Parts: sequence; structure tokens; C-alpha cells
Amino acid sequence: MPFETILFNQRIAVFLKNAIEKDRLHHCLLFEGPDGIGKMEMAIETAKALNCTGKDIFGPCSCPSCQKIPILAFSDLKILEPDGQFIKVEAVRNMVREIYFSPFEGKKRVYIFKKAEAMNAESANTILKSLEEPPPHVQFILITAHPHLLLPTIRSRSQQVTFHALGVDEIVKRLAESETEDRNRLRGMLSGGSLQKAADLDLEEYGRRSRAALELLGILSETGLEASHLLAPEGTLDLKEEMEPVLTCFFLILRDALILSLGGAQTHVIHTEFLAELSRSAQRLKSQRILNAMAEVNSAIRSLRYNINRRIAYDALLIRLDEIGRES
Repeated sequence: MPFETILFNQRIAVFLKNAIEKDRLHHCLLFEGPDGIGKMEMAIETAKALNCTGKDIFGPCSCPSCQKIPILAFSDLKILEPDGQFIKVEAVRNMVREIYFSPFEGKKRVYIFKKAEAMNAESANTILKSLEEPPPHVQFILITAHPHLLLPTIRSRSQQVTFHALGVDEIVKRLAESETEDRNRLRGMLSGGSLQKAADLDLEEYGRRSRAALELLGILSETGLEASHLLAPEGTLDLKEEMEPVLTCFFLILRDALILSLGGAQTHVIHTEFLAELSRSAQRLKSQRILNAMAEVNSAIRSLRYNINRRIAYDALLIRLDEIGRES
């Protein structure tokens, strides 16, 4: 996929194309932004442009480099990614040893670090010297959704290239042939701007979880908390596997209620199938209590990531939602 056919992040494609044409591309690019929005795709296209032997290095090409790089069969392209939790220091050391050799079959040796934040301190320190004074035939591309987890010394030696989340219309355009427009729009609204998440989303599974999340809305705005909610440890919700995705879904349901409580357009509502319930909740709760509930849900989601006991976290959230619902 040549640069000019990349549908999204065109601003970045133009920037990289100009830098390559003028031979002013920084030796270490830091591609940062949410997952699933084309960072790896752009890194591959950059590697192709740097090694293309055809007449138009940015257009469609059938030269050996442009044929091999997309299928990762090019000897001068190396991808370093986590092996388990971290990018192993030995893999980084091997890379540092080989970068001083001339390219084997291309013009540039290109090293792509997927999930670059997975370098621990030892791995990151190992690469620092190479990032500061690399051989002229070496190009580094670091890819991360969490640039704040990289060492400041890594970031300072890189040129940051920020990828932004895609808009719903852009995602719908890319998914145009997969399903109906309404379902693709739902995917786009639930994806957080990630094309990959939009494509991978199981809408049937999400529908089941959204119905479970709707029960929490009832506790907040209508039925109140009953003893059965606390005594039935699982109910329809598998706390071990599903608590976080259901709470994330509930957060989005509360977001819909907030939009309606503030008089926003229904076209911005994600869960239109629950419009009646959302409208009642918005009218009863008003915006401040909805915001309070969203804060509690967000806090519960964060707690889960620190291995807090899920049963305790869930019951505490139910009690707090009940309290918010009873506030005058």
C-alpha cells in the first residue's frame, strides 16, 4: 500500500514523504498514538520507501524490496517485539552488534520496535548509544501507544510523530463493505478511534454485555439496590472474565445518559436501542449525578487493573451507585 493510498493519517504520510525526498528523515522516528490506527502500516511503508529500487519509491512497485518487506521476508528489516512481558535485552544487544554491518540486500537497515514501551531499563539503556550516533544506513522506528512509559532519554533522541484516533466517519468508510452502515457506525463509535478494534468487535457479545450493564443503570436510577444483587455472587455476570468490559460498557451507557440530560442530539447516542431507559435515567438523575456515577465506574475499572478483589470492588460499586441514585 503506497503512501498516497493510505486512507488515514495523510498528514503523516505527506510529512514522511517530504522528509525522505529531501533526505532529511530523522534516524529514529517515534510513532505514538492509540493502538489500531495504522502505525505499523506506516512503518512498513516507510521501510519500503527507504529501500525501493523502482522509479517511483512512493507509488505501486514490484521491485524485490517492495515485494519482500510487507511479508517480512526482507533481510534488512528487523522487527523487535515483546517476548512475554518485555523486549529481551539480548535481542537488543544482537541488534546493536549488527547495525554496523552494511545492508545485505537493500539501501537501509530498518529496525521497527513494536510496543517500544516494553523495553525495560536495561534494554533501553543498551540502545541509547546507537540512537545517539547511528550508522548512516540505519533507520529506527519505535511504535508505542504509551510514550510516557519510554525513558526520557529515548524520547529525546527520537522525532515524535503523533497518530490521532480516527473519526467515526473514517472508520465507517474503511469498513464500508463488511456490514451495514448502522452496524459499522456502531463499531466506529465503540472503537475509541481504533480501526483494528472496530473490525475485531463482536457486536453480539457486546449486545449481551450492554444488557448486563443496563441492570446497573436500573440500580442507579430506578429499582435501587436489592439484597439479591450482593448475595448472588455472579448472577448473569462472570466477574472474573467480564467485569471490566461490562463496566466499560456501563460507562458508555452513562455517557449516553449524560448527553441526553444536557439536551444533546440523539445522533450522538451510542446505545439507541436503550433510548427509552436512557431518557428516563437522564430525566431523573440530571447531569451531576450521572457524572458522579461515571467517576465511580472509572475508579472501579482502575482498581481492577491493580488486582483488587473483584467481588469486593463490584459490591462497593453497587452500593455507591445506590447511594448516588438516592441523592436528592
